[in-house]
Amino acid sequence: MRVCIVGASGKLGQYMVQHALDRGYEVVGVCRQESVGKLDRFKGRITVIPGATDDPAVIKRAVAGCEGVLVVMSPVGVNAEIIEPGKNGFLPRSDEDWEQALAALIERPELRKEMGARGCAFVQTRLSKQRLVRDIKLLYCELRGIQTKPATVTETVISS
Repeated sequence: MRVCIVGASGKLGQYMVQHALDRGYEVVGVCRQESVGKLDRFKGRITVIPGATDDPAVIKRAVAGCEGVLVVMSPVGVNAEIIEPGKNGFLPRSDEDWEQALAALIERPELRKEMGARGCAFVQTRLSKQRLVRDIKLLYCELRGIQTKPATVTETVISS
C-alpha cells in the first residue's frame, strides 16, 4: 500500500513516516524544499516531493497512486485555510491537542475514512487544474475590469 504524508519533515511527520515504513507501506513525503534534508534518515526508503503544500501540482504529483493521504502540518499560514478541523484534518496547537487528535484517529476507523474522503474531495474540488484555470481567468477578468460571473468566465475571456 502506498501512502502520502504531507508535512513529512516535521517532528510528527517523521514519526508517521517511520510508523508507515515499519508496517511495510510505501511512503511519499511532501515537504518544503528547504526541509528536504530533515528526511535524510529515510533516504532510499521513501520518495520525497519537495514543494509548497498549497501548490496543486505538487499535491497532485504526490498523491498519484496513493491509497491514503496523511496531512501533518502546523496551524499556520495557508494550512489553516486548507484544513477544516474535525472534518478533513486537525490543527493541533499543543501536545495535548496532538494526543487527542491521534487518539481519535487510532480509535475510530470511520473517522479516518470520513476525513480521508473529505480530504480527497477538497483536493479534487479546490486544488484541481480546472479550478486553478477558472481562478486565473477570474483574476484576469478582474484585472481587465471585465464584470463576469464564474460560470461565464471562459466566454468573457475568449470574447474580450
